[in-house]
Amino acid sequence: MIYVMVADADAAIRAVIEAGGEIVVPVDPAGEEKFATFRDPAGNVLGIYQQPGLAETEAREARTQADTAPVSSIPEHLHTVTPRLVVSSGAGAIEFYRRAFGAEEVGDPFTGPGGELIHAELRIGDSIVAITEAEGDAAPAVAPGATVSAIMSTYWENVDAAWERALEAGAEVIYALDDHFYGERGGRLRDPYGQQWMLSQRIEDLTHEEIVNRARTGSAGA
Repeated sequence: MIYVMVADADAAIRAVIEAGGEIVVPVDPAGEEKFATFRDPAGNVLGIYQQPGLAETEAREARTQADTAPVSSIPEHLHTVTPRLVVSSGAGAIEFYRRAFGAEEVGDPFTGPGGELIHAELRIGDSIVAITEAEGDAAPAVAPGATVSAIMSTYWENVDAAWERALEAGAEVIYALDDHFYGERGGRLRDPYGQQWMLSQRIEDLTHEEIVNRARTGSAGA
């Protein structure tokens, strides 16, 4: 008898049946070990054996691979340049773009301690637009939800090199390049024509919960 060693006998049995096989001897639920036999469409009888601990080993190896896998410098759903609209009311702007352009929120928004919107992403068609509320004096007296300015949000494989190139070309630093708690290294520049550019590189792959926890504890991460 030839046995196929699997991590999950129940899942293997379901797959055999879906593929047209026939179970000859099912798994004994009272048995100390899980094994069964089946007949394939050609009439061959084979066995299934669940190796104790194999599922846990595979799960542990998968977690290890995920932990050691290189982090993509640019988030998968973004391109090199992403518009970041600075608005006087984040909630008002999101509702307007939803009604006006069919925008859909992507992921979870991130807000500050006072409830102000720091970062939200909207998908309009096949493009992503980031939204942030104006800070302090940057917010002119405009109608709620109206756009007051835009920041070009860009991602780079090597943000330090891109940053130095922009400075050499005459850009002015608004926020210095640094590592941030939300898993990115970035900063903001103003070009000679008054336009603002956010240069970023993702350095850690974090969940929304991890970002919120770091913001609360003041942890800067990597």
